[in-house]
Amino acid sequence: MKTGDIIAKACKLTGVTPFPSASYHEGLNVLVDEINRCSAATDKSMQVMEREILVSLTNRLRVEDYLLRHPEVLEQKISKPVFVFGIPRTGTTLTNHLLGADSHRRSLLNWEVSQSIPPPSSDTLRSDPRCTGKREQQQKLLEANPDVVLPHWEWADDPTECVFLMAQDFKSYSWEARLPMPGYSRWMLECDMTSSYEYHKKVLQILQSQAPGTWNLKMPSHAVFASTLKKIYPDARLIWTHRNPYETFASSCSLNRFTQSVTGIDPDPIYIGNNARTRLGAHLSGAMKCKELLGDDVIYDLYYDKLIRNPIAEMEKLYQWLGDEFTSQVERSMKSWLKTHPQNEFGKHQYSLAEFGQSRDSLSSIFGEYARQYELDDSFA
Repeated sequence: MKTGDIIAKACKLTGVTPFPSASYHEGLNVLVDEINRCSAATDKSMQVMEREILVSLTNRLRVEDYLLRHPEVLEQKISKPVFVFGIPRTGTTLTNHLLGADSHRRSLLNWEVSQSIPPPSSDTLRSDPRCTGKREQQQKLLEANPDVVLPHWEWADDPTECVFLMAQDFKSYSWEARLPMPGYSRWMLECDMTSSYEYHKKVLQILQSQAPGTWNLKMPSHAVFASTLKKIYPDARLIWTHRNPYETFASSCSLNRFTQSVTGIDPDPIYIGNNARTRLGAHLSGAMKCKELLGDDVIYDLYYDKLIRNPIAEMEKLYQWLGDEFTSQVERSMKSWLKTHPQNEFGKHQYSLAEFGQSRDSLSSIFGEYARQYELDDSFA
């Protein structure tokens, strides 16, 4: 796999001239080098990775081209966006969907992340042919694989997470999840994420130019990069979701294993467990540092167990903290979403620490103090 060949393919697909100074070159070069070094990669996984890179890069080229033709879009103000973050598998998705049920909020939808240009209007967010076409494809995929347990699923018209926008600057944990790439994993902890958040903002400005609203956004790894996030979005409101860290560790590892198997490799559960120690440790330390610096006025603590037991009451408390009105219509919309999306909708997700070479004792140095400080249930095998 060669970076130059991929860029040439993306340019041919889009009809857009490449942008030599674009920030994506740094991450793309690192990513392609690491893919080529990956001993676990198969012919299928190489094809999958190239296809996914092209999806990200073609949208990136179209976004850059759109901004050249519509520079006025960059004057759009993004006011008081809401960002949900935390260790993966702590209820960030549930929180994101409940917020997304509020019609006054503007969620980043699954389909528009990869097909942002031209931006949809408020009236066509969920009826655009790009959206309905992707949903039809997804429906066929589910029908063809009725017995597969899906640890995470998003319909085309569902709220998605910012990790897929960051992927278009090629600084994203979505790439690390697909293949064992220790060099890329280390680089993600060292790289400057400013360009990724700047690009993230540009896409939001484009999308809200035709479909405005208060942004409701989600990405667990915002926890790792919270200081950069606040630099780009100084009036952002942050929601930190909390859950038993040992259970979420195992769940995150299981999701990672599923993602790698779909990519086309035979996952190594011990590598996945060891890599998660570093990655999820960074999620936690980043969030703790951010909370220490910014305080309760900027970061709201939302507990998964309470949210599962009484979601409407917990969302009403969150709205009070946000200073947003929790209307009867918002409550009805959230209840309607909960009724049509039961827990384990796509199968019961089973996992343990032992299958990834870890135990509660081996992880206590990373998560023990956090669990005590936030009074979290920490019983899990």
